[in-house]
Amino acid sequence: MKIRVTFDKPRDVGANDLDGVILRFPFVVQTIHEGAEKDTASVHTVSVGITGTRQAEWQLATQGTNHLQNDALVKTLFEYARREVEKQAREGSLQEHTEIPLLGTYNSPASNPFDVAKIPNPEGFSFEVELPKKIDF
Repeated sequence: MKIRVTFDKPRDVGANDLDGVILRFPFVVQTIHEGAEKDTASVHTVSVGITGTRQAEWQLATQGTNHLQNDALVKTLFEYARREVEKQAREGSLQEHTEIPLLGTYNSPASNPFDVAKIPNPEGFSFEVELPKKIDF
């Protein structure tokens, strides 16, 4: 059995008075069964945010309030979200909603750890995970 995870368009869910940004990445999990079992699908979300200080240090600051137009910011936060979802998928522990702790000076590196040019756009991105087969006796 395997699952396919497909991401949709991210949403900005941060409060107006937040010194930083929080993006929510919705995704669909399709369970693909072998044989005659019916495939299933479920909707999930993962949220990840970054403080204004860390955003400035990583050179991800946004002019104005439309953070979704900042490609580098969206891709960087998506990479954190994607890695968490993939980890949960491999462990078989996907949640309906996951919140990754806000990235700040206390819990993230001083510079952006990712090459933004290598990160895919979130909308429509998908990956598959092969799950171990259950053995019934």
